[in-house]
Amino acid sequence: MRAPASIISRGSAAMRELAKLIDSPVGVFLAPRDLLRDGPRFLREQGVRAACGAVLRQIAAQYDPPLGRRRNPINDPLRQAAISYYYTYQLTKPDGVVPSRRPVNEMDFALETPFAYDASPERARSIVAIVHAFYPEVLPLALEKLQNVPGALDLCVSTDTEEKQRAVNEICADWRKGKVLTRICPNRGRDVAAKFFGFRDVYADYELFIHLHTKRSPHGGEALARWRDYLLDNLLGSEAIARSILSLFDDPRLGVVFPQHLFELRGILNWGYDYDLARNLLKRINVEIDKNLTLEFPSGSMFWGRTAAFRPLLDLDIDFDDFPQESGQVDGTLAHAIE
Repeated sequence: MRAPASIISRGSAAMRELAKLIDSPVGVFLAPRDLLRDGPRFLREQGVRAACGAVLRQIAAQYDPPLGRRRNPINDPLRQAAISYYYTYQLTKPDGVVPSRRPVNEMDFALETPFAYDASPERARSIVAIVHAFYPEVLPLALEKLQNVPGALDLCVSTDTEEKQRAVNEICADWRKGKVLTRICPNRGRDVAAKFFGFRDVYADYELFIHLHTKRSPHGGEALARWRDYLLDNLLGSEAIARSILSLFDDPRLGVVFPQHLFELRGILNWGYDYDLARNLLKRINVEIDKNLTLEFPSGSMFWGRTAAFRPLLDLDIDFDDFPQESGQVDGTLAHAIE
């Protein structure tokens, strides 16, 4: 006989609260089945309290209500409609990678654009496109897509050398939708540092922005070759798509819109080596995160955003010197944590 769902969910919540008291509000997960393999090392490195908290946290995650909807017969009528998740909580991996909680593909829902009705925003908003053009030869493609944004659109473009800036200025010479501002930014923090902090001073003049960059993913091989075009097409593939997205910002609670994750990436999205960096960063703006929350973020670092939603990040005392020197990193940097 199985325990009722309410008892399981309460027990799960109780274990999570107990883990907070023993260890901390947020910590790692350690599966009981891995105690013999990883327990001794974990105990030496983290201590008894952290080890107990990690085990309790893992057990609580296993019986969390969203998963419980699949296990408990009392919820059979709702099972088909319930969202299911990948539970990759076994532990913080021995190499430091932090897993995540993600919806299964069949229930990883997104809005389809353009909408099936004449979607237009209720009013015009001031908008800026902020583009990092590390590869200026790709910039014309981004500008072509940006033509699909209805109305005026100012343009801010960064790159990392004077030679590239001259190329950028030439490419942008025919931009007629608004003002153009180009800047040289240090090659640190890639597009994330350049877009947020290279143009930190311009955000106050705009209600909305769109972040783009001349993306290439040489580390991803053939599987990621179409990633850039996929992102651009889903953000700006037509005027109807752009209007549909802009109409969403009529809801003042909405802060960011980004494309559904590229299918080839969905099964491997995780915190990687970025969890502690992100957690410490968010503490500076009084936000707490937990590995038990579903991980969502604009994979590929292109998205529409509302300036007010990003104000706390923009106001942090972060500059290019806080980002490591470029050395081909694929994870574990401040830029990845911000993304």
